[in-house]
Amino acid sequence: MKLRLFGLVFLPLLLCSRTSAQNVIGTVTVFGHSLHKIVLAADSFNGAPNARGEDQSLCKFAVLDKTVVFTGSGLAAHIVGPHIYWHVYLAAALAYEKAKPTVGSTRLRNATVLFADILEKSVQQALVDDPAGTKKLIEFDENRIFNGLFAGFENNRAEMYQAEVFYDPSSKQIRQKLDVFKQYDDMTFGAGGRNDTAVEVLEGQTDFAKRELGKWAMFSQGIPPRDKDVYWAMRLIELTMAYDRNRMWVGGPIDSLVLTATGIRWIQCKPQCDNIPLKLSDENRKAMEKL
Repeated sequence: MKLRLFGLVFLPLLLCSRTSAQNVIGTVTVFGHSLHKIVLAADSFNGAPNARGEDQSLCKFAVLDKTVVFTGSGLAAHIVGPHIYWHVYLAAALAYEKAKPTVGSTRLRNATVLFADILEKSVQQALVDDPAGTKKLIEFDENRIFNGLFAGFENNRAEMYQAEVFYDPSSKQIRQKLDVFKQYDDMTFGAGGRNDTAVEVLEGQTDFAKRELGKWAMFSQGIPPRDKDVYWAMRLIELTMAYDRNRMWVGGPIDSLVLTATGIRWIQCKPQCDNIPLKLSDENRKAMEKL
């Protein structure tokens, strides 16, 4: 088992919401990927910094195609009143809709690059149109904007790409970086968001981690072999909810899925999670294309 870690905070947002000043925070996500399978799991917490109240019913996965899913970590949106400064789910849907395969690059990789371009441009413009609000939001998450994760299968091959979009204080510009996840026979696990506990257990060095790994070795004997990896991802989220120092920012039901070349299989999910690909409405497409 290989390990890859990403530590940004996931800030989810309801896909078509347009109420005032929406910038929400809180999650833990765990993913695993190999040549033939990708597993994803996430909590359902949806809170707002500097505001009272929370929701624990959000689905943090957006299905883009029958074998493609988008998720990620960071500042998912900046919306004030009717104005969308940026919205990562809508940007992902637009990017995947427009992306085409090219020589040497698949549609999924090109969609990830296009997503980064859309988000970079949108956040840079937000710094012009709403400098105070945008800067405050970016500084809240230590200059990180969003890590958009595109996971799926192209031509029966597993692929995972991540677009890192961030603010560079020295140049005062939004920058981007593409991460390409290599696939191996063995499953490679990673964790994002409020991931301290998941990372600790995956690294397996502390007494707590060794104890939990031992418990899992016993418990997992009763799980069908094909689902042990996705249930392991779910277990890491359960441990985060119970023990993480940031557990006040995670919670709610756990959603989880398995991606293979034949499609998406939900292991556990709320009604909001389904296999219907996210499609932009004409209104949202116009709003995104104006950004």
